[in-house]
Amino acid sequence: MGKFLFMPMVLQQMAQEKFFRRICAIALRLLALVAIFAGLSGFVHIWNHIVKQRGSEIPGGVIFILLFAVAVYMVAHTLLIRAEQLLELPETEFGIVSIASVFLRLGGEVYAGFAVPIAVGGGIFIWFGGEDARDFIGSMTPMVKGFGDGTFLGGIEYMLGGGFCALLVLLLSYLLAELLEIALKLTGPR
Repeated sequence: MGKFLFMPMVLQQMAQEKFFRRICAIALRLLALVAIFAGLSGFVHIWNHIVKQRGSEIPGGVIFILLFAVAVYMVAHTLLIRAEQLLELPETEFGIVSIASVFLRLGGEVYAGFAVPIAVGGGIFIWFGGEDARDFIGSMTPMVKGFGDGTFLGGIEYMLGGGFCALLVLLLSYLLAELLEIALKLTGPR
């Protein structure tokens, strides 16, 4: 009967830092793949919206779709870079803290990498498309909506607001990662 009970072996493997880092790296690579497919789906959705617009709104939509592609690239590449970084971490007594630190930084980097191009492209799209463009962007990218209105100044507010939020999230994620590392150093061997 003991031959069929595999959980003790699984738990023993998960307790090893190297195995856990490898699983996390695989998960990040899969997440990058998901981001690419979600980006392709979003690209098609945006394109379908753009082709239905008036001629004067299309240039803003084209700029937005190009910056959307940049945002998807930034997210996917960041995930792949951090997956490699996980594999290169040195083994330590508290390895999970190092992994958590990478994930905290990653959260801010992914948000900023997505939000900044979307904020810039969205602001430009608002300049060309007005309130309709703002509503569409809000439905496509709910994590970067809520700034400005359908005017020229609203487009600028969308860019600045999205960029500022990205900076705050990035700052907060790096701060939390560093606090975690400081706590580890303070509790480590003396």
